[in-house]
Amino acid sequence: MGILVSLYRKSGDMLRGRKEKILTIYLIVNVFWIFLGIFSYCYLRFSYQNLSVSYIPLMLFNIVIIFLINMCKKVRFDVKDIFLILFVLCGIISVIFSKDSSVSLYGCWKRFEGFFQLLYYYSLMYLSSMIFTERLKKRIVLFILAFGLIHVFVSFLQLFDILKFIPIPFGGIGMGQGLVTNPNFFGSYMVLCLGISCGIYLFYKGKILNKFLLLIVCILFYSGLLMSSAMSGMVGFFIIILFLIFYFIHLCIKKVIVTNNIISYSILSVSIIIVSLFFILTGKTMMFGDISTFSGQAVNMVNGEYSDDYGSFRFYIWRNTIKVVPKYMLHGVGIDCFYDAFDEPLVMKYSDTVMEYYDKAHNEYLQKLVCEGFISCLCYIILLLSIFILSLKCIFSKHNYLTIGLFLGFVGYCVQAFFNISVIEVAPIFWIVCGLLYNRELKNE
Repeated sequence: MGILVSLYRKSGDMLRGRKEKILTIYLIVNVFWIFLGIFSYCYLRFSYQNLSVSYIPLMLFNIVIIFLINMCKKVRFDVKDIFLILFVLCGIISVIFSKDSSVSLYGCWKRFEGFFQLLYYYSLMYLSSMIFTERLKKRIVLFILAFGLIHVFVSFLQLFDILKFIPIPFGGIGMGQGLVTNPNFFGSYMVLCLGISCGIYLFYKGKILNKFLLLIVCILFYSGLLMSSAMSGMVGFFIIILFLIFYFIHLCIKKVIVTNNIISYSILSVSIIIVSLFFILTGKTMMFGDISTFSGQAVNMVNGEYSDDYGSFRFYIWRNTIKVVPKYMLHGVGIDCFYDAFDEPLVMKYSDTVMEYYDKAHNEYLQKLVCEGFISCLCYIILLLSIFILSLKCIFSKHNYLTIGLFLGFVGYCVQAFFNISVIEVAPIFWIVCGLLYNRELKNE
C-alpha cells in the first residue's frame, strides 16, 4: 500500500511539474509579446493604443486559466488574493463613478492603461505566483533581462550615433530610451533589470565564466540607466545600494560572507565608478548634473524654501494633486482620468507662449490614490509591503541569489515609482516579478 501511495504522489508531482512548465512557457510568451509590441510600435506602425488593446485578449485568456486552475482545486486561497479581489472591486467602482468611463476602461490618450490593462497585470501576478521551481523562474528572468539588454543596445546606438541607417527614436543627448516611448519609462525598466542582475551576480556561486557574464550584464544595465538620465531610476538604484551595504554588514556579522562575496562587491563597485567616469567624459548622460541640482533642491526644501520647478515641476504637480484628493477619496476620479480631477486643467506656464497640461501625477501611488480611491491605493501599498517583508525574511534566512535579485529589482521599481508612473511597456514585467517573489500553496493531491 505504501508503494502505491508513493507512486501516486510521484505521478501527481510529475503532472504538476508538466503544468508548471507549460505555464512558464506561457509567461515567457507574454514577456516576448510585450517586447514585440514595443518593437512593432517603433518600426511596424503598430500603434501604442493597439499594444494596450492587445493585452485585453491576453487578460481574458489569463482569467480562463485561473478559473480552470481553481476549478481543479489545486491552489490554496492566499491572503494576497484578497488584495487582488479588492483591486478589481475598486476598479469597477472607479469605472462606475468615472467622469469618462471609456477612458477608465481603456486608458487615456498616449497612456492607454485602463481597467482592462490593470486586470491583465493582476492576472499575470496570479499566474507567476504559481511558478515554484527555481529553474523555471530563472528562465522567465532570463527572458526579462535579455529583452532589457536589447533596449540597452538600441540606446547605445541612439546616443553614440552608430548605425545611422537604422531609424531609431531619439530623445536627445543624455536621454536614451531604447525602444521605450520615454527616457523615464526606460529608466524604470533599467532599474528593475539592474536590481535583478546585481543580486544574481553578487550571490551567484557557479562557474567563473557565468559570473563574468553576469558582471557584464550589470554594467550594461547601469549604462542604460545613465543613458536614460532618469533621476527616478537612480534614486531607486541608490536605495538598492543602501540595502546591499546593510545586507553585506549583516552577512559579515553572521560570518556567512566569504572572500568571493567581498571580491564580487569590490569589482562591481569599481566597475560602476569606471562606467560613471566614462559617461561623464563622453557627455552622454545628464544624470550627474541632475543629481547635483536635485541635492541642492532637497537642501532648500529642508530649509523651507521651494519653487514650483523643483523635481522637473513634480513638486508643483504633487502640491496641486494633494488638494483634490479629499474630493475623490472614496471612489477616485476614474482609472487613468487624472486630467479630469481638476475643475480647471492642471497646467504649468513656462512662458507666455509655452505651457504644458498634466494628465498624470508623476507619482504612481498618488496617481492611484486620485484615480482609484483611498482603499485601492492602501491595498496596493499593503500588498507591496507584504511582498517586501516576506521576501526580506526569505533572503535573510536562505540567501538565495535569485530571490535576492528579484527582491532588489522589486525595491528599485517601487522606489522609482514615487517619481514616475505605471506604463504598459514596463508594468507587466513588474507584476510578473511580484508573482515570482512568493509561492502560493498547493492543495494536497
